[in-house]
Amino acid sequence: MFHRKMSEPIQGVIVPTITFFEEGGKVDPFANEVLIRHILENGADVLFLMGSTGEGLYFNKVESQKKAKYLREVQKVLGNIEDKKQIVIGVYGKKPKHVIKDIENCSKEISDAGFVIPPPKDRKLDTMEQIEFFGKIIENKQGKEIYLYNNPNSFGGTEISEKALEELKKYNNLKGIKDSSGTLEQKKMYLSFLSEDFSVSCGKEGMMGEFLKIIPEEKREMAGLVPSISNLINVPKKIFKLGKAARDEEMLKLQEELNSFRNNIYDATEPKGKAQRGVKIALKYLYGEQWEDLYENFHGEAKKGPNPITLFISPSLQRTVEKETKQNMFNTIDYIRKKGYINTIKRD
Repeated sequence: MFHRKMSEPIQGVIVPTITFFEEGGKVDPFANEVLIRHILENGADVLFLMGSTGEGLYFNKVESQKKAKYLREVQKVLGNIEDKKQIVIGVYGKKPKHVIKDIENCSKEISDAGFVIPPPKDRKLDTMEQIEFFGKIIENKQGKEIYLYNNPNSFGGTEISEKALEELKKYNNLKGIKDSSGTLEQKKMYLSFLSEDFSVSCGKEGMMGEFLKIIPEEKREMAGLVPSISNLINVPKKIFKLGKAARDEEMLKLQEELNSFRNNIYDATEPKGKAQRGVKIALKYLYGEQWEDLYENFHGEAKKGPNPITLFISPSLQRTVEKETKQNMFNTIDYIRKKGYINTIKRD
């Protein structure tokens, strides 16, 4: 069984894992194992499963057995890895009862996970509606660690308010908030709640350095970064370490460097789904020819059949990536590997 430290808010580099699927939408267990091992090699402190990057909303549209199977497979992989990490899972619903049910189903597979909850996707909530929606869930799940997710662009235009957060903080199991809005002002407001018992995480990977800089030095280790790019590279971990050490000039310089190349890794020709497409292409480039060797290394037996890495993602994000775009990705990956910004999986 996978174990984690309970009652400690998530902090550090919180990686919103992508999810590998085979053609047709079947979850690809070995590709996801390679991904998880790669993420851990590149400095993850927490794994965030089924977030927006992990196509959590897509999982909620397919049969529940598929979601349960994926979580069991992740649990199995982590059980074979010594470096234990905290896990949080994205859960969704139009009404509190839907979210509560999602938490219950996920808890059957990973009993000690925390949960990240956004507002409803298709409805804007005012402050009182936010308190009612989140309050019912948090109160019903007193034994579970809950994190709120503020992302107005993706979830109905709802901006979780200071008043709502003040009211919801009365619940001891509310452990933090992830903010993916585009402004530092919003993050400053949430940071007024930052403490040893309540984490605040930045979901905008282009402004992680700026986010850490506005936090008092003695509190920076309590904060979190939630960058999709950490599915591939170790730079966010380096940024977080520099921030904790108050080496702000170096931190901001590294952030600037990251911003100069990250969209060359993604398929930025179409913003929706760019991280999912880009990271999958990159990992296939890194590990495609080593697939059978990796499987034997992890499992002690030969892998039968062809290389199972596919670039399938959920239908709403699927698109053909042009050859020229892929070559630009590969050139960038080669460059940043030479810089030491990608750690590949260590073998036994």
